[in-house]
Amino acid sequence: MKVRILTVALISVGCVLLIIFLFLLSYEVNRAPNNFIRLFPPHVVLPDTEIKIQYNAGYIAGADKKNIYLGENLAFNFILSVDKANSKTQLIKIDIQPAAKMRTGEAKVFIDSPYFFLTGAMLKSAYRGSISEWIARPYFKNKVVTDVAIPIKDSSFIFRIIDRTKGYSLAKSNNGSTAMQKAPDLLEKQVDDFFSKDGMLHYNKKAGQLVYLYYYRNQFTVADTNLKLVYKGKTIDTVSQAKIKIGSPDKNGEIKLAEPPVVVNKKSCVSDEYLFVQSNLKADNEDIEQFKNAWVVDVYEIENGKYKLSFYLPKTKTGKIKDMKVTGKTMAVLYEHKLCTYKLNF
Repeated sequence: MKVRILTVALISVGCVLLIIFLFLLSYEVNRAPNNFIRLFPPHVVLPDTEIKIQYNAGYIAGADKKNIYLGENLAFNFILSVDKANSKTQLIKIDIQPAAKMRTGEAKVFIDSPYFFLTGAMLKSAYRGSISEWIARPYFKNKVVTDVAIPIKDSSFIFRIIDRTKGYSLAKSNNGSTAMQKAPDLLEKQVDDFFSKDGMLHYNKKAGQLVYLYYYRNQFTVADTNLKLVYKGKTIDTVSQAKIKIGSPDKNGEIKLAEPPVVVNKKSCVSDEYLFVQSNLKADNEDIEQFKNAWVVDVYEIENGKYKLSFYLPKTKTGKIKDMKVTGKTMAVLYEHKLCTYKLNF
C-alpha cells in the first residue's frame, strides 16, 4: 500500500514538474530575441465602425465609394454588400449565364468597380459582369489550372498557375486570350516548388505593379504587369529561409507538410502607396502581453520596399483576422462575423 501511494505521489510530482518545465520553455521561446524592432508611432490607426455580419464571409471581394463587398469561397455565387454610411447589409446572388453545372471546389469574386470578376480553379471559364446587374457571363476559357486570378488594366489577368511538377508560377493573359505570357522564375524556390513559394498576390493599381508576399519567409517580390522584376524586398523580421518540412507522397501522389510550418506573414493587402503585412513574429522591443493580446501590422513603402511603421489591431472574441483591405485612408478588417473599419493617420 505504501509503495502504491509513493508511486502515485512521484507520478503527480513528475507531472507538475513537467508542466512547469513546458511553461518555462514556452515562455522563453516567446521571449527569445528575433533580432528586429518595430516602430509604433501614436494614433496612426483609429477605430471607425463595427458591423456584425450574420453571413459567414471569408474574404473582402472589393470596395467602392458606397459599399464594401464580402465573399465566401464555397458559396461563390453570393456576395454580401455592406453600406459604409449606415452599415446595412444586402445579400446578392450572382446570376451565372448561361447556366452551367459547376464542379465542387473554391472560386472567388474580385470587384473592380464597375465590374466584378468570378474566377477559380473549379471554373472552366473566367466570368465578368457589372455590379449594377450582377450577371456573370463567360469572359474567356481557362486552359491552365490556377488558384489566384487578378484582373488588371486593358482587360488582362495575372494568374498564379499550379503545375504538378513545377509548382507555383505567375502568368499573364492579355485581353481574354488563352495564350499565356509566363514567368516561371519570378517566384523564388527554396525548399520545394510549392510550399516554400506559397504566398499572397496583390495588384497595386496606381503604380501598375504586382506584389507577391511569401508566407514562410521575410521576402516579397515586386514586378510590373508584364511580369518583369522591379525589385525583391524584405520584411523586418529575420526568417530568410522557409522553416518547413516536406512529408512523403501519399498513395495519390499528394505531398503535404510533415509538421506545422513557421508562418511569418499571415495576411496582407496593398494600397496606393503601402504594403500592409499582418506579421506572426514578435519584435525584440515589444511587450509579450501586448503582442499576445493584439494583431500586429507592419507597413512598407511599395515604391522602395522600406519599412515605415507598425500598429496594433485588437484581438476580438470572434477570432482571427480573415482578410483586410485598404482604400484611401480607410482600412477594412474582416473577423469572424464582424467587419471593422479604421481610419489611418499617416
